[in-house]
Amino acid sequence: MAKGATIKGGGYGAKPHAPTRTLAQRFDRDGRLEAAHCRRKRCEYGVEPEYEGMWNGFRVLKGLDGGKAFLVEGWPTPILAGARTDLPPDPGKPSYGPAAREEARRLLREAKRAKVNLGWSTKRNLFKANHGERPLNYALWDGTQS
Repeated sequence: MAKGATIKGGGYGAKPHAPTRTLAQRFDRDGRLEAAHCRRKRCEYGVEPEYEGMWNGFRVLKGLDGGKAFLVEGWPTPILAGARTDLPPDPGKPSYGPAAREEARRLLREAKRAKVNLGWSTKRNLFKANHGERPLNYALWDGTQS
């Protein structure tokens, strides 16, 4: 054991513990239990967030990096200012935004209606585009066209 270290002391630089209050000491004079944490702010339903403006036809919730990226309504991650937001996607230029999500949903619906088996990887990529985890790229869009 090193010099100056003790087993019960908690090692070097250990601070003494604050005295704990008993259950009887935690009650107020009115008989209510004291809250150990602050109350959470309740959700206000029907209140829309404030928008900073419009960009490519989308409502901008927040501008990031001095206007290099935007957080838009209907897409969970920020979209770069130079990204494509219109359909159809071009080769090497995927589509971002709510329109890409709607297109992914439409492709899944049409395949289900026509009883076409898309395959597990195509379905997975369409679901990711549907959830906004990735953009809708040209290869995926072109491969699912009937």
